[in-house]
Amino acid sequence: MLIYLVNPQVPRSRDEEKKGLYPPLGLLYIATVLKERGYEVKIYELNVESSNKLIHDVQREQPDVVGITVHTVSFPIVKSLIKELRQSSPSTTIVCGGPHATLCPEDFINIADIVVRGEGEEVARDLPNLLHAIKELKTRAMKTTLVVQGASPNIDELPIPDRALLNTSYYGENIGVLVTSRGCPFNCLFCCVRYLFSRAYRARSPMKVLQEVLYLVDRFNVHRVKFVDDEFTVVRSRVREICQLLKEYGVGVTWSLPNGIRVDTVDERLLRDMSEAGCDLVWFGIESGSERVLKYIRKGIDLEKARGVIKIAKDYGIRVGGFFMIGAPGETLDEFKKIIDLIPKLDLDYIHFSIATPYPNTEFWNWVQVHGRFITLDYQYFEKTFIFETPDYTIRDRLRAVELLERELGYYELSDDVKIIEELLTRT
Repeated sequence: MLIYLVNPQVPRSRDEEKKGLYPPLGLLYIATVLKERGYEVKIYELNVESSNKLIHDVQREQPDVVGITVHTVSFPIVKSLIKELRQSSPSTTIVCGGPHATLCPEDFINIADIVVRGEGEEVARDLPNLLHAIKELKTRAMKTTLVVQGASPNIDELPIPDRALLNTSYYGENIGVLVTSRGCPFNCLFCCVRYLFSRAYRARSPMKVLQEVLYLVDRFNVHRVKFVDDEFTVVRSRVREICQLLKEYGVGVTWSLPNGIRVDTVDERLLRDMSEAGCDLVWFGIESGSERVLKYIRKGIDLEKARGVIKIAKDYGIRVGGFFMIGAPGETLDEFKKIIDLIPKLDLDYIHFSIATPYPNTEFWNWVQVHGRFITLDYQYFEKTFIFETPDYTIRDRLRAVELLERELGYYELSDDVKIIEELLTRT
């Protein structure tokens, strides 16, 4: 059986462009499981490669399955891509998974043959039965979409993702990206991780983490590792053990936590251990400068504690970045200004602002429907611009917040979005 797995083009912000392209680890886990079961698997990276090459190969090889991971912002691109795939190989089964398939399976009805919600490894292991099921269904109806819920695997039993399936030159030093856990036990109003992996936190054992780091060093000459868990430091004892193993085995890599962790999941002892084990960069999710907003969005952190933790990290030689939002649920322009006042006091090395974006079928989405209004539901604008407003935090106020960032902090990463917003406002 020949299977293509596709990472479609995803629009990225300026900050994301600076970080470089990350390997599609979700697809890579599935590809490795499929390869272990004897299937021929090819991965297409459309953030680098042309979709024309994919279409040409599909027409030439007529793969049995094309699997596509789909983010909300890439859904319009994926719809067009699937249309071309159908024309090139009508008999190929189209499978869609990823965040948007999990949140909005209804969007794929009569577009994909199979939609996978949640995690895909166990679904991959059951692929022959699924292909038989969709074939049976299609004998009864011309257009049929089978929606399946992926079971959560024991991630400690999953194989190390086989990066030899990738063109590693696409990713540079980011080939050293890895995930050591899934899920997040916290319940922030704005976050959709709990919809993708649930709130059940599942972590790989420290020895398995070490084995993957050693694999990256030995096979790909990796000198820098990036742990991109949604919350790496939930279990401090596990992190300390990982640090101890990295030191005991003399791995000699530096490492970072670029996805962000909570300030209340670390202490001085842990930060010291992390520093001694090679950690030189940590990002913290701070989100707001308003204690009221932090409580409202259920972030539940203390800003004074954040200042203290950041100082400790820097005292141990760890550079620190801070993640913040514009437009958090319940925020006003006056409360956003508190971020402007807070940031100089935190003494951060880096800052990143994102636009608070609700996704369909999530609590944040429902919150907007009750407390505000959507400016657009066009997925191509998600994450790029403000898609909603509230009576006490209008689009005009949000634009003023961007201007404040530029004037007070010299932060221009969101400037291009202003033009998009103005265009959308003329339509409403």
